[in-house]
Amino acid sequence: MQRIAVIGGGPGGLMTARCLERKTGAGCHVALFEASDRLGGKLQTRAFDSGAVRYEAGVAECYDYEAFGHDPLKHLVRKLGMTPMQTSGSALVLNGCILRDAHDIVRHCGQRTLDAIQDFQGFAAARVSRTQWVHAFGPEDHEHPCARQSCSDLLDAVPDASARRYLHVAMHSDMATEPHLIHGLIGLRNALKGVPGYGAQYTIAGGMEMLARALAAGLTKTQVHRSSPVVAIAGNDERGYVVRTQRSGRVESLPFDAVVVALPYSLLHGIEWKGDALRRAITSHVAHYDRPGHYLRVSLLFDRAFWRSKFSGSWVMLDAFGGCCVYDESDADGGDGPGVLGFLLAGTDA
Repeated sequence: MQRIAVIGGGPGGLMTARCLERKTGAGCHVALFEASDRLGGKLQTRAFDSGAVRYEAGVAECYDYEAFGHDPLKHLVRKLGMTPMQTSGSALVLNGCILRDAHDIVRHCGQRTLDAIQDFQGFAAARVSRTQWVHAFGPEDHEHPCARQSCSDLLDAVPDASARRYLHVAMHSDMATEPHLIHGLIGLRNALKGVPGYGAQYTIAGGMEMLARALAAGLTKTQVHRSSPVVAIAGNDERGYVVRTQRSGRVESLPFDAVVVALPYSLLHGIEWKGDALRRAITSHVAHYDRPGHYLRVSLLFDRAFWRSKFSGSWVMLDAFGGCCVYDESDADGGDGPGVLGFLLAGTDA
């Protein structure tokens, strides 16, 4: 029997354990190690003590690809007994003005600004088809002409200053960094997110953490170790791997035939990689993906959802903090009671 270690109890680790259970049957023993006392990673649905209103402390939504064909994640959500709920937002706040549609843009910024925004979106659509938008981030991306420019270069070519600002605010929170630090193709994809026919999103009724709970509840053969941070992994091509973990104040060394590391990039630095071949492989991996990208979520509880008289939808783009997305966290709950705004800050401001 093969012994397989899964490092990380977030959605990636839970999904890996699920697949191993279903694909290998009794052919392997799976052990999952999670450093904290909870499973779910960046899927965190919480509630304020002073107001029974849910909010997302981590991932707020999923991309919806069902319009393009089979969407395996959305299919899994339904299969696990959860309900996907479509989300949407079209408003953007610029210089204190709420721009809900083309009419508002013309009224507050002028026809020249609207034309420049639409021209840029048309430029993006001509270079990124709907199919390319769905199948993003493949090796062929590096050969795209726009990948040889930065996103900042493309924005600088927009002739209207208000249009440039509008586009920057609309794109910034999805980029997780600054426009000059990513290539233009990623920028064009982000510019198309709000264009009909491209992006769509959904959340899960009851909160995004419902997905993690359902995945964890479905694991019947995996040995789950919570509060068990992995401190070192030693590799040997002939004898497999040795995983060292801290549990109950003790360090244990456990042998495995294979190891799947399902951790965010930033946490790879916290593990000691032993063995020249393994250390070189991880060093190369870290160097390849060493790109500055940061998010910070700030959720605020209000006595009433005062913003609903100003705009509707699941979120609004705000020109504060370099451009951030503000979620109406209580939108799904409805009613006239307390409300939560969740600010997703990105890049330098995060």
